[in-house]
This record gives sequence, structure tokens and C-alpha cells, in this order.
Amino acid sequence: MKKQVSMLLTFLLLLVAGFAVAQTRTISGNVTDEAGDPAVAATVRVTGSNVGTVTDIDGNFTLDVPSDAETLTISYIGMEPRVVAISDNMTVSLIQSDNVLDDVVVTALGVSRDKKSIGYAVQEVDGETLEDTKETNIVNALQGQVSGVQIQGSPSTLGGSSRITIRGANS
Repeated sequence: MKKQVSMLLTFLLLLVAGFAVAQTRTISGNVTDEAGDPAVAATVRVTGSNVGTVTDIDGNFTLDVPSDAETLTISYIGMEPRVVAISDNMTVSLIQSDNVLDDVVVTALGVSRDKKSIGYAVQEVDGETLEDTKETNIVNALQGQVSGVQIQGSPSTLGGSSRITIRGANS
């Protein structure tokens, strides 16, 4: 009798697990920009849900989607978001957005301000300046670029952390 109950419970467990697996399907695809270059770290989400992933260095993604899902929303910085129908092997090309990112102004306590409305000196660091440093870590590339900011990195360790101190240790 115990053996029959045990076998029945095992069968029911396998049956429930089979239903859970049948509720999702795996899709894969590739995301590129207009020029055909891979969109690295583009966001791929099932429209209207929290199910999603990001693309790898080649623009490829793999995602387990619910069986009732119909569309994916794909977004990437500087590109127009796209909503596409789900298929098994997808290739999506993103189009550059007309919206351009403005300057980012960092102030105390997370207060957002327009650059023109600030009544004190503002320093800028552009991408070319960071490229000229030939530093592989972007945080370490900021060292010496902004007054009052001290960055202590670990140059010998690949992927090591950096310590950023702004206007001294006490402020």
C-alpha cells in the first residue's frame, strides 16, 4: 500500500512539473543597430511583464517566455524602443533615436538642476578626455580630471574596485 501511494505521489509530482515546463518556451535572437553592429546590453523584455534579459557582447539573447506572451519590447540607450512579435529565432534591428542625451549635472543630495541655473563653477569631462587617458577602467580614467575628486584604484587587478573620495574624507 505504501509503495502504491509513493508511486502515485511521484507520478503527480512529475505531472505538475510537466505542466510548469509547458507554461514557458525558450526563444533566442539577435539585436543589432542600423549599421548591423551588435547592440551590447540591450534590454529584451516580455511586453507588460517583468520577464526579461539583456543581450551579450554579440547582441544575442535567450529568454524563457510565458506561453501566452505575444510581443517583446526591446530597448537600448540612444535607440528607439521596438515592440516585436515573438518568434523562435529573432533578428531585430534598432533605429537611432532623435532624442539626444543632454549634459548630466551632479549636485548635492541628488537634486537635479539645469547647467544654466547653477550659480557656481561646473567642470566638464567629455568622452575624448577619458579616451586620452588610455585607462581600461572608466572610473580610474576620471582620476585628475575633476578638482576635489580623488580616485584610488587597483591598477594591477583586472576588474578591481576603485575608491572615490569627493572633497575630502569628511564631506
